[in-house]
Amino acid sequence: DDPVWHASVESIRRGRTFPVASLWGLLEDRLSVEIGKIWSDIAASSNHDDIESIVRTHITLLAERLRAPSGF
Repeated sequence: DDPVWHASVESIRRGRTFPVASLWGLLEDRLSVEIGKIWSDIAASSNHDDIESIVRTHITLLAERLRAPSGF
Protein backbone atom coordinates (compact mmCIF):
# COMPACT_ATOMS: atom_id res chain seq x y z
CA ASP A 1 0.00 0.00 0.00
CA ASP A 2 1.57 3.26 -1.17
CA PRO A 3 1.28 5.97 1.52
CA VAL A 4 1.48 8.80 -1.04
CA TRP A 5 -1.35 7.29 -3.08
CA HIS A 6 -3.42 6.77 0.06
CA ALA A 7 -2.88 10.42 1.11
CA SER A 8 -3.85 11.59 -2.38
CA VAL A 9 -7.07 9.59 -2.35
CA GLU A 10 -7.96 10.89 1.13
CA SER A 11 -7.28 14.46 0.02
CA ILE A 12 -9.66 14.04 -2.89
CA ARG A 13 -12.35 12.60 -0.64
CA ARG A 14 -12.05 15.17 2.13
CA GLY A 15 -10.57 18.14 0.33
CA ARG A 16 -12.38 21.32 -0.46
CA THR A 17 -12.28 23.30 -3.65
CA PHE A 18 -11.34 26.93 -3.79
CA PRO A 19 -14.32 29.26 -3.65
CA VAL A 20 -15.44 30.67 -6.96
CA ALA A 21 -13.96 34.12 -7.46
CA SER A 22 -15.90 36.65 -9.43
CA LEU A 23 -14.24 37.44 -12.77
CA TRP A 24 -11.52 34.81 -12.28
CA GLY A 25 -11.85 33.61 -15.88
CA LEU A 26 -11.25 37.11 -17.19
CA LEU A 27 -8.24 37.54 -14.92
CA GLU A 28 -6.83 34.22 -16.10
CA ASP A 29 -7.33 35.29 -19.72
CA ARG A 30 -5.51 38.60 -19.18
CA LEU A 31 -2.66 36.86 -17.38
CA SER A 32 -2.35 34.28 -20.15
CA VAL A 33 -2.08 37.01 -22.80
CA GLU A 34 0.50 38.87 -20.72
CA ILE A 35 2.62 35.74 -20.27
CA GLY A 36 2.69 35.39 -24.06
CA LYS A 37 3.93 38.98 -24.33
CA ILE A 38 6.58 38.29 -21.69
CA TRP A 39 7.91 35.32 -23.65
CA SER A 40 7.97 37.38 -26.85
CA ASP A 41 9.97 40.13 -25.16
CA ILE A 42 12.38 37.62 -23.63
CA ALA A 43 12.92 35.97 -27.02
CA ALA A 44 13.53 39.35 -28.66
CA SER A 45 15.97 40.48 -25.96
CA SER A 46 19.68 39.94 -26.50
CA ASN A 47 20.37 40.65 -22.82
CA HIS A 48 19.30 37.68 -20.73
CA ASP A 49 20.03 39.66 -17.56
CA ASP A 50 16.91 41.64 -18.48
CA ILE A 51 14.49 38.76 -17.87
CA GLU A 52 13.56 39.81 -14.34
CA SER A 53 13.00 43.38 -15.50
CA ILE A 54 10.81 42.22 -18.40
CA VAL A 55 8.66 40.05 -16.15
CA ARG A 56 8.39 42.71 -13.44
CA THR A 57 7.41 45.40 -15.96
CA HIS A 58 4.70 43.31 -17.61
CA ILE A 59 3.18 42.02 -14.36
CA THR A 60 3.28 45.47 -12.72
CA LEU A 61 1.56 47.10 -15.69
CA LEU A 62 -1.04 44.32 -15.81
CA ALA A 63 -1.76 44.73 -12.09
CA GLU A 64 -2.17 48.49 -12.55
CA ARG A 65 -4.57 47.96 -15.46
CA LEU A 66 -6.59 45.44 -13.48
CA ARG A 67 -6.82 47.76 -10.48
CA ALA A 68 -8.13 50.60 -12.65
CA PRO A 69 -11.94 50.98 -12.70
CA SER A 70 -12.04 50.00 -16.38
CA GLY A 71 -9.42 47.22 -16.05
CA PHE A 72 -11.94 44.55 -16.87
